Amino acid sequence: MNRNMKSFSFADAYGLGLIAKNPADDWTEIVTHLSAGAREIAREIITPGSAPREVKSAARDLLTLAERVRNCQQT
Repeated sequence: MNRNMKSFSFADAYGLGLIAKNPADDWTEIVTHLSAGAREIAREIITPGSAPREVKSAARDLLTLAERVRNCQQT
């Protein structure tokens, strides 16, 4: 694990996973309960913008993982 990576709670991970599965939904309630770091990633997933590189990378990784899960469930 990269020493610069932040650790997140199970709730953060679960919330980010839900958001990554369907970023177009209204996640306002979930986002308010995430930690500050997880909130940054959630915002980048929902509305990509000018987040720091580390945040963009984490958001992209979660979206890629969610897509892989969707593809496995379809087969």
